[in-house]
Amino acid sequence: MNKKFHRYLLDGFSARSDSDYEPVTEASAENALIIIDQAKEFLEAAKELLRIQ
Repeated sequence: MNKKFHRYLLDGFSARSDSDYEPVTEASAENALIIIDQAKEFLEAAKELLRIQ
């Protein structure tokens, strides 16, 4: 898989951790949409990888 997906997962996990554990978090709709789009891209790549095998 492309290395960018590792970055996507780290960024998504970090955003989730911040929203769960930080007292004040600036979560924007724009950032949420970016993370959702990255998750969709990751899932499509994973599906394709599974089809190849």
